[in-house]
Amino acid sequence: MRPCAGGRVLAVSAVAAVLTLGCGVPVDGTAVTVEDELVPYELLSPTTTAQVGTGNGRETTICLVVDGVLLSLGRARDDGALDSDLALITDAPTEGEAALGVRSALDGEDSVVGVERVGPGAVVELGEDFAELPADQQLLAVAQITCTLTAQPGVQEVSFVLDDRELEVPVQGGELVDRPVSRNDYLEFFAN
Repeated sequence: MRPCAGGRVLAVSAVAAVLTLGCGVPVDGTAVTVEDELVPYELLSPTTTAQVGTGNGRETTICLVVDGVLLSLGRARDDGALDSDLALITDAPTEGEAALGVRSALDGEDSVVGVERVGPGAVVELGEDFAELPADQQLLAVAQITCTLTAQPGVQEVSFVLDDRELEVPVQGGELVDRPVSRNDYLEFFAN
């Protein structure tokens, strides 16, 4: 004797109803307001992601500054060279980003001269405009560059040079270090 198809439909419907009710889905259909102090801190932070496409299908992540914190943004990537990522962050933000208060901590055309991939890291050659930045902007600029480069495949750390000599760079808290830096050195600056 074959089981009744209607019985299977009823059984599937009953299981679906039990699973829905067990998932905490409210049955009255109304939204519930949760006090801010009960929500994990990082969920209250506003985040913005902008995707800009050029048709070549390759995307990259760059970091820019808004209200003193770093914001990760998606951008179209022209090629696989690290220099193209630095060009994105040394250029002015898009019109939409600027309207949101997004900016680059790198002022001047000669803040960054170039970048070279070395093993699991990158070496960034800073220019004279970087040396002219105030200390707090240097910290944000180093954090911005590190955030952008370590978002690229295979880059785990960043070293900085100026006039062919390795630089001590600031990390969160303002301490100067004479070693390659990573994302972990700037976690307090990340908005997303």
